[in-house]
Amino acid sequence: MRKTGLKLMAAVLAVTMVVGLGTGCGAKTSGSDSAAGGGKDAKSSGELEKVQLSVLTVPNGLPIYVAEQEGMFEEAGLDPELLVYTSAPPAMEALATDAWMVGSSGIIPSLTGMLKLNLHVVAAGIPDGQIVDIFVREDSPIAKSGKGHVEQYPELYGTAEDWKGITVLGPLSSMGHWALEKTLNAYGMSGKDVDIVNMQISAANTAFKAGQGDALIQWQPLSFDAERNGWIRASVCSEVGGDAVSVLYASDKAVKEKPETVQKIVEVYFKAAAWIGENPEKSVEYFYNLCNDNGVTVSMEDCQKSVEFVPFLTVKESQEYMKKEADGSSRISAMYKDIMEFLVAQGIYTQQDLDSIINSELFENKFIDGVPAE
Repeated sequence: MRKTGLKLMAAVLAVTMVVGLGTGCGAKTSGSDSAAGGGKDAKSSGELEKVQLSVLTVPNGLPIYVAEQEGMFEEAGLDPELLVYTSAPPAMEALATDAWMVGSSGIIPSLTGMLKLNLHVVAAGIPDGQIVDIFVREDSPIAKSGKGHVEQYPELYGTAEDWKGITVLGPLSSMGHWALEKTLNAYGMSGKDVDIVNMQISAANTAFKAGQGDALIQWQPLSFDAERNGWIRASVCSEVGGDAVSVLYASDKAVKEKPETVQKIVEVYFKAAAWIGENPEKSVEYFYNLCNDNGVTVSMEDCQKSVEFVPFLTVKESQEYMKKEADGSSRISAMYKDIMEFLVAQGIYTQQDLDSIINSELFENKFIDGVPAE
């Protein structure tokens, strides 16, 4: 394993809010300590191209970290500097100063970068919808009613009557809030039919333990804690029509001035993602180090669950998400449209914002299409 030098750039560290709008977290830098690369260009010239990459302390950030540790960037002729963040909003703030070229996060955090800084979506990463949950207690009417009351969503717990009027703890305008909306839509209801207490997922978890609320919005790794507490996973975003993935994106400057470099980074990302699937034990160790070395305390057990729970998309699967139809639409743009319509209804964005993104040229399929299929 390569050694990595880290230096603290900000003191404030918080629980990850990658699938929500979230607030504040610090960044650390991690740079290559050697110019010894394996790529043909690097070997012939003796120099590596320096690249700055945004990395979040969540599964979608793991391939970049693994690629650095395993020397994959050097093999491609690149010298990576990793800017590690524990949530996406600070990464987007750093993008305004061109601090990094390529990074990844959930869809909602990427919207700020797309609207304000012309951030380009270049690939789909992992199915985020599988890691966003709504929990209830074992004695809840929702849990007692069991599954199977909605034909289209057989894994969903409870009846409409069980869900109507409950109090839900969790962050507003987050992927979890969207998952709740999708859940209620399954019964012909909306968020107006429940009471939502706005709080971050860690605070919500603590409050739920103390007996507050009837349902709880969570995502990994706190979903694992919810399971240990014996709470019932009543709804999963992906199982109630919530099609969502994390995305790999590149700055406008990088796409316009260094497209060949962006192409190399995308290729390395998916090479590392495949490596993770082939080397689960070592990948768990890397994920543990990525989190705990950067102020996010996660157990080895939960890191193992995170790495094994949701598989990374293959190159072919990512290409399917990014594939553009004759009218310019794609599965990824449809996903953005669905989520943004929800956020427009919440007053977070405007219809003009939605139209600006959906009708833009910011969904770039050429980079993932340029990656050789497995």
